[in-house]
Amino acid sequence: MELTKSQVEAISLEITKKTGTKCPACGQSNCFSISQHVNHLISGKLKEDGDVSLIGATFLPVIAVTCTNCAHISFFNYSKLKERLTEK
Repeated sequence: MELTKSQVEAISLEITKKTGTKCPACGQSNCFSISQHVNHLISGKLKEDGDVSLIGATFLPVIAVTCTNCAHISFFNYSKLKERLTEK
């Protein structure tokens, strides 16, 4: 799902309000790029042959935030962010 510019801005404000603006890996300030798409982390079951079964898998919608200095990626739970933004 692609986010609108206003959604990305609101998410950015919510994240920086809670976490600040420094990268947890390199310490650089104000160097984040927020994904304009909702991504999904998938939890499947590893089969004996090494493949992953997605039957019964769980999906967690996340927003990826990347440091433009060191490329560190942080994931934020989109469902929780969305709840906070709709409460306002």
